[in-house]
Amino acid sequence: MRYNDNKRAVQEMIPKGTHVPCSLTDVFGTIMDNQSSVLLEIKEGESDNPDLVTTIQEASLPIINPLPKGAPIEVTYQFSADGILTVIGKDLTNKKEIRVEVERKGNLTPQEVKQGIAITSQITVTD
Repeated sequence: MRYNDNKRAVQEMIPKGTHVPCSLTDVFGTIMDNQSSVLLEIKEGESDNPDLVTTIQEASLPIINPLPKGAPIEVTYQFSADGILTVIGKDLTNKKEIRVEVERKGNLTPQEVKQGIAITSQITVTD
């Protein structure tokens, strides 16, 4: 999530169609003086509007010594072939980091999976 002119905006970290496994890093800045934590919002979706994407995890990076506005915070997204997303947030000034792991097996609910199985079981294949 980026803030542009004090407005929330989504920062795409892993674009749709990126080959997996992959690792992408970007550097963000704190948004105010004396900031003492950074909220990492891990979202999924294709919109640049934060209200139109799904939050899949949140984590807070505590900052030991409050930082001035614009202090660098490095965020790395690592997506493995087995569906594990690791997000690493680093306070580059104080050298503090947090790691969050999210297992992404798919987006279907159990009910949607059952419906899909029911539909595909009715398909007849002919030569």
